[in-house]
Amino acid sequence: MANDPVTIRVKLDEEQIGALEGLAKAAARITRAMNRPAETGTLENHRFAAMSRTSELQTRRATFDAINSERDYQDKKYGGPNHDRSHSPAEWILFMEEYLAKARSIATSSPYGKLQVMHEIRKVAALAVAAMEANGSPKR
Repeated sequence: MANDPVTIRVKLDEEQIGALEGLAKAAARITRAMNRPAETGTLENHRFAAMSRTSELQTRRATFDAINSERDYQDKKYGGPNHDRSHSPAEWILFMEEYLAKARSIATSSPYGKLQVMHEIRKVAALAVAAMEANGSPKR
């Protein structure tokens, strides 16, 4: 029963749909900007190309650890699961949009702001986790 998929339906108005479409386009622009191709033929490219699956898993583990530490911080700051359950999926989207807007602003105004952008993205990822914890987390 605990692993049964959960379907959540949210009715959005045109303004909210437009905001979500804008968010998706902004996320795509930020992703493209942060993943510009490096120069070919450098030693760094060869190291990256030779990255083992173990390294990829360690990177993913470190990423999830960062998100988990952000969730711990959010729980301490805002009150944890009881507080989180009081928010609808639409509210979680609005919270994430605020941090994504801040990330977009930093990314588009400062070529050296990658670290600050990644701090904001970590917060968004943790908010997404909180939303799924509070409202259900369907598996793919």
